[in-house]
Amino acid sequence: MNRLFKWLKQEIVEMLPSVLFFFVVLNLMRWIENLFLEDKGVSVGGFVHVSIGALIVGKALLVADLLPVVNAFRSRPLIYNTLWKTFIYSLAAFLFRAGEEFAPLAVEAGSLSAGFERCLAEVHWPKFWAVQVFLGMMLFIFVASMEFIGAVGAAKARQLFFGR
Repeated sequence: MNRLFKWLKQEIVEMLPSVLFFFVVLNLMRWIENLFLEDKGVSVGGFVHVSIGALIVGKALLVADLLPVVNAFRSRPLIYNTLWKTFIYSLAAFLFRAGEEFAPLAVEAGSLSAGFERCLAEVHWPKFWAVQVFLGMMLFIFVASMEFIGAVGAAKARQLFFGR
């Protein structure tokens, strides 16, 4: 039992920075989406949905970092790995978000092609891309921060930001 508790504690400590970051980012994104839709009387709500999403993203990033392809530029200057990871994470976020829009429409339409046509016609694409760009920028900030902290060490990063 003690070993399980230590493992669980380690997982939570490793996940905490990304979960907190994406908890704030996803809630900010949800707030922006609600602002976009406010004049139409629509609310996308979902504090619990966003909180679960932050947990999923936090764990997914930890798992993804274990894949060799994600750290392809580990021996190069930080910008290479930062841009590469941002691209990979943004692509994954795009695929997930597009699937989130497409799947219900495909199920309702009864076929993939009909669902794709409905998706193209019914999704509010400017909002979709605005959120995607915002998420990409936030992913860049997150990845750049994590790469920087990994390079200088957590203690040194804390000292640089907050002093002694």
